[in-house]
Amino acid sequence: MMRKNCAHLHGSAIVRVVSILFALTLAGCGGSRQSNAPIPGLGQGDGEAEWGGTLSCTDCDGIDTHLLLRRQGNDRRYQLLETYLAEDGDLEFAEQGEWKQVDAGVLELHGDEGGQRTFAVVDGGGLQLRDGSGDALRGREDDVLLPQASPGQ
Repeated sequence: MMRKNCAHLHGSAIVRVVSILFALTLAGCGGSRQSNAPIPGLGQGDGEAEWGGTLSCTDCDGIDTHLLLRRQGNDRRYQLLETYLAEDGDLEFAEQGEWKQVDAGVLELHGDEGGQRTFAVVDGGGLQLRDGSGDALRGREDDVLLPQASPGQ
């Protein structure tokens, strides 16, 4: 009888260990990726960097876009200003939130009001809007925000 209980306990311990290892494996596959590679114009320390340009738009003349990233210790904040240019009047939108670098050259922006955007650093230090997987948006490969000189530079 004692041997049967020990076998049962041993079997349940194995199931528990396998379950924990499986959960850890899943957590490693997704979740919060993070990279500490330098960001062009921002480097690895505290500071800020800005990008700007006019992105294409299907139902307007373009989207005048300015993105400012700030880093102070562990605090990483952004401000995104977008102006939809149209003949019948421009529409302005402002967004702010937290950002993180998920891979070398790939940034995720998480808005305070919800929503997420992904950008990738391209040749010359520009930023290109990407889909949630980090892939270039089809037909928008030339849409790039260019680095802007920060005040005092």
